[in-house]
Amino acid sequence: WIGYMQGKTYQQKARVLFAIDSSGSMLEEQLVKAVAFVMSAIKHAEVYFCWWDAKCTPFTRLKTVKPSVECTGGGGTNPQCVLDYSHEQKIKFDGIVFITDCIFDWEKPETKENIFIMKTDNAAEAPDWCKWVLSFKDIEHR
Repeated sequence: WIGYMQGKTYQQKARVLFAIDSSGSMLEEQLVKAVAFVMSAIKHAEVYFCWWDAKCTPFTRLKTVKPSVECTGGGGTNPQCVLDYSHEQKIKFDGIVFITDCIFDWEKPETKENIFIMKTDNAAEAPDWCKWVLSFKDIEHR
């Protein structure tokens, strides 16, 4: 006799950090799009987010869509600060999505994180070592 045994099912969600560039070169409309993009991911993943410029803010877990979030930053641009903070805090993610205008120099990190870059409108070129790069224009046309 072959049958089915009832059991528990688990839904696994990826643990993703959305790191939003809040440096001085980011326009307000780009920040608004970035926050909307992060909020759209909440039902699909375990979402964390942070602001970064030359420093990274603490990671915040988002469980529900928020009507607004307060932006912190406005200084220089150093995306490596996000990875450094993650290592200091010993927090691991399945992927880190940097939402940025790519106006920075960034050497390939020595660590093994899955790094994605979501470019804002009119962004500079992403670092050539990054395998996963999209822009807001790419997803608006789908």
